[in-house]
Amino acid sequence: MDMQEHFLRKVIALIFDYDRTNCYNRFLKKYSKDKVVVDCGSGSGILSWLALKHGAKEAHALEIIPSVLSHFSIVTGKQIGRASCRERV
Repeated sequence: MDMQEHFLRKVIALIFDYDRTNCYNRFLKKYSKDKVVVDCGSGSGILSWLALKHGAKEAHALEIIPSVLSHFSIVTGKQIGRASCRERV
């Protein structure tokens, strides 16, 4: 199993951890309206999507693994306007 496959399995496991995701959902519903949200280590982008769903003005999803960015549009249903990643230093 390569690093990308390992990472994607972890991301999927986190998304389907309903208690965890619902906890974040409740928090973002309460606090993200009209805010600018930064999601560091965004993985699938699910938390950025939830922030936007609950009225955030902007959501910045930051991820160090470039291949993950292509999966963001699958989660959000939208294409990424501007995205960049840097390799680890």
